[in-house]
Parts: sequence; structure tokens; C-alpha cells
Amino acid sequence: MPTTALGTTTIENIVAHDGAALEKDLAQTRTDVAISLPGVPQIVTRLQQLMSDPDVSILQLVPVINFEPVLVGRVLQMGNSAALNPTRRMVTDLKTAVTRVGFTLLRSATLAYALRQLSQAHSVKDIRPHLEALWERSAWTAAVSYVIARKFTSVNRDLAFLGGLMHGVGKLFILTRAAHYPFVLRDRTKYGAILRRWHAQFARSILAGWKVSDEVIEAVVQYENLNREVLGDEPDLTDILATSYLVVGHTGRMHDLSMTVEKIASFSRLRLDVTAVEETLEQAKEEIEDLRLSIK
Repeated sequence: MPTTALGTTTIENIVAHDGAALEKDLAQTRTDVAISLPGVPQIVTRLQQLMSDPDVSILQLVPVINFEPVLVGRVLQMGNSAALNPTRRMVTDLKTAVTRVGFTLLRSATLAYALRQLSQAHSVKDIRPHLEALWERSAWTAAVSYVIARKFTSVNRDLAFLGGLMHGVGKLFILTRAAHYPFVLRDRTKYGAILRRWHAQFARSILAGWKVSDEVIEAVVQYENLNREVLGDEPDLTDILATSYLVVGHTGRMHDLSMTVEKIASFSRLRLDVTAVEETLEQAKEEIEDLRLSIK
């Protein structure tokens, strides 16, 4: 057998081995208890606990946030974004920024900070390009979800932003495990199949541990189910997330999406076609960019 063929066969065998090893690892991971992502700062865990208390006040949150200057900057940036500051009155103090942002978007900013810290850790340097790509899509999906929720539905836009941001959290967990079996990442088809099989259950466990609302969890778990059956024809958070995810994934090639959009239930319930989506994205370009950058 020629060397090139032998080399190819060897690589294929290693990819297959790593793929099987990753799936075995995932199968042995308990999801009936809260799963933690590696490297999440303690301040994030503390803030998630505080914000799960319906009686918590802004005055209780501000001192905790102030311990982390980077997070303070993120909250201020979000509070001054075009989406949340149409009057252009800039805020410079954290208390006012938290008041303007609200607890749901504050939770988004906090979790975004945690995921960003993870992606920059030395321990994940070998998979950083994959983490960056996943993070970039999450940021875009969050911003687009916010705009679609605001313009076309009565769904809370802040929840839509959080759902968009968290849509890949199960995939992120799998990616941190795949760092131990790196050859599987060379086969996009094989790795993509692993993600589709496993990401929903890990997302559910992680988000439940973070006390994220059931509505967001169900959207994150179901957004890839394009044939999902629902009662009635009013769009919900899952429809927003499914649509935004597809729109972001077809950036620069929306014509491809236009060929199948009539068959996608989430677009039908939102009463959207590709032309309406493109017009909306163009009109909200500044808001989307500001929201995206506020969590990057």
C-alpha cells in the first residue's frame, strides 16, 4: 500500500478512535445533576445564585459586580448600546447601568463574561479556534434574536437575547471534552453528528444549574427541531431562536435559505420571509453590532 494511502488510513483510524472515545466519555457523564463548565469564575456562580432570588435588589448586585472590572465594563457597554440607549444619554455608574439593562440582560452579560473567560484559558489553547467560532455565532445569534423578538413577537426580547447567547452551551461543553480527543475535530461530519446527538442534554443540565428559566432551556434544547409541533400558530422563544440561528448561519448566502424557508415552521409562525429578514437586519444593523460587541 502506498505511503499516502497508509497515512490516510491511519488518520481515519485515529479520527474514528477519538470519535468513539469522545462518545464514551459523554455517555459516562451524568446529566441528572448540574454540570459545571470548567473555568467559570466564582463571581459568576455567585451572581447567578443571587439573581435566582426573586427578592434580590440592585443594591445587592452592584458590590458583587464591582469586584470584576471587566464585567463592570461589559455591563456599562451593554447599557450604552444603541438597543438600550436610543436617547444617547450615556451612563457611567454601574447602578444606573444595571437599572437600564435589567436582570435578564445582566444575567446574559455575566454568563457571556464566564464563557469568554473559558475561551481564553490556557488549558483550551489547542481548541481555541473552535471556541472562537462557536462564541462568534452565539454573539450574533443573541443580537439577532433580540431584534426579531422585539419587532415580530410579544416574546420578551431580553429572554430572546439570553436564549441566543446560550444556544451553544451544550456544544461548548462537548468541545471542552473533545480537547482530549482532538482528531475527531478533523472530521466535521462525524463531530457534527456527535454534537446533534448530545448537546441538548448537556445544555439542559448546565442551564438548570445556572437557574436559567425553563422557557430559555426548552428553546435551547429544541431550536434545531425544525419540525417541532406546537399548539396554535403564535411564535414562541424557540421559534425566534431557530430562525435566528438559521439566519446567522446563512450570512452572506441568504439565497440558499430562501429556497427552503417556506418549509420551516418557525419562519411560518413568525410570518417571515428572507426579504423581511434582510430588511430587518439592515434597519437594526447598529443595534445588532452594539449588542454583539457588548458581550464579546
